[in-house]
Amino acid sequence: MVQREIPGKVAIGSEEDRSVYADRFANGANLFPRYLFRVRPDDSAKLGVPKGRVAVRSERSSAEKKPWKQLSDLTGIVESEFVWSTVLGEQVAPFTITRPAKFVLPMTEKGEILHPDETKIDRWPGVAHWTRHAQTVWKTNQTGSLDVVTQINYMNKLAQQAPFPAIRVVYAASGMHIAAAVLTDPRVVVEHSVYWAAVSTTDEANYLAGILNSPVITELARPLMSYGKDERHIDKNVWKLPIPKYDAQDSTHRRIAELAKQLTDLVAGEVALADYFVTRRKQIRLLVNSSSAGSELDELVAAIVDQPE
Repeated sequence: MVQREIPGKVAIGSEEDRSVYADRFANGANLFPRYLFRVRPDDSAKLGVPKGRVAVRSERSSAEKKPWKQLSDLTGIVESEFVWSTVLGEQVAPFTITRPAKFVLPMTEKGEILHPDETKIDRWPGVAHWTRHAQTVWKTNQTGSLDVVTQINYMNKLAQQAPFPAIRVVYAASGMHIAAAVLTDPRVVVEHSVYWAAVSTTDEANYLAGILNSPVITELARPLMSYGKDERHIDKNVWKLPIPKYDAQDSTHRRIAELAKQLTDLVAGEVALADYFVTRRKQIRLLVNSSSAGSELDELVAAIVDQPE
């Protein structure tokens, strides 16, 4: 294991320094291929749509690969409860989340996964039709042994998100800098390019978001990350750092939470952010790092992770 030495301090990255949060964060559901599930409103079919349903079609992307990019859109009129807001990695920026994507997912509010080869799904004919169509396309164009629903719920990473916590902390799994935010919408799915954990209070959520977004944490965690073609894989490597559990009695912890909330409000008030996620993250980092709250936050975070022997 790569270690970062701080003179006179413990070696960052040693097993002894592993954060108590390491086991609390997990990445989200493997919603691949997105083509079969990510959707947008179908403006051509809005007339005559029954109450409680929405007309949708596949949301396409220039990043699609063969064979999916060669296939026609899926279309359907689906029960609204199965159109899930979904956070993707590129939508997470420091202290904010852009508007989540929409995915048709055969999962109930309680986290029950509905399979296309079982009759229970027929209680909802819209999602039944969509899921069976997706299953047919999947079987025709892939060589693996998993059916499409098992694929999106691989290792139970979709179902285990329910019942959805009221307060979650999320961060993008990859990137040159760690980007984290607080998620308070209880009806949002997290996709596999995002890590998440439930927390009990907004103060703890802000504390974690403040720590993860501080430049010193990226600096300390970077040597611990694996490196891909264009970016580092943050994954759970950040929790190899000695990030302490939130303590409401600790004045430094409370101050970190306060500063993170200030910075969240600062970012929320910025109206000129770019659409492209890399540029947007850079703009936010510059905004945060140039603020007095951002400077104080980074100093406090450096102090609590730089523990004496």
